[in-house]
Amino acid sequence: MIDVSKLGYHFYKAEIRLSDYKKMSSIMQYCQQHPHIYQVDKTIGGETLEIEFHVKELQDMFSILSDMEKVFPGTIESTNYITVLSEEKMSYMP
Repeated sequence: MIDVSKLGYHFYKAEIRLSDYKKMSSIMQYCQQHPHIYQVDKTIGGETLEIEFHVKELQDMFSILSDMEKVFPGTIESTNYITVLSEEKMSYMP
């Protein structure tokens, strides 16, 4: 696992609730092409997507989310974010 803080980046996760699921594949494609989006998970119950960002500043993540709202107007219902301070390596099965 890479400690992105040693590279000068911060790790954030945004939980996004969509109001229009018809744009899901377009949003996924947008995320796959963005250099600061590390991973996207579709979730069941609660929020629709969990997007992981590696950015220099918190404002950079807000700029990406703002751009997503412009590119997909009326699609994003709400967003919440968390700061990830550290990650632990996990082994689920030997």
